[in-house]
Amino acid sequence: MTVARHPSARPIGRLPLCRDRIVEAEPVMRHMLVALVAPQPVPARGVAMATALLSDGAGPLYNVDSSSDLVTALRQTMQALDASASLVPA
Repeated sequence: MTVARHPSARPIGRLPLCRDRIVEAEPVMRHMLVALVAPQPVPARGVAMATALLSDGAGPLYNVDSSSDLVTALRQTMQALDASASLVPA
C-alpha cells in the first residue's frame, strides 16, 4: 500500500496498479493480508480468491476499466477466508 501512495519511477511489475483503488481499499486489503499470514488454517477457496484477485491483470487491482469494485472483491474474499463461516451449512 505504500507503493500505491508513493509510486517509484521504476515499474514494480508488468502491469500498472490502480493506485487510487488500492488507497481506497487499504483497510480491507490489510485485513485480508493479516488473515492470509495468520498461523491458523484458512479455507482453500479464500486463498484461491485472494490469489486470483492479486494476479488477474483484467481485475480491479490492475485494470482501470474493470467493472469490478476492489473493495467489494476484497470483502468477498475476506468472507471466503473466514474459516468459521465455512463451517456453517448453506
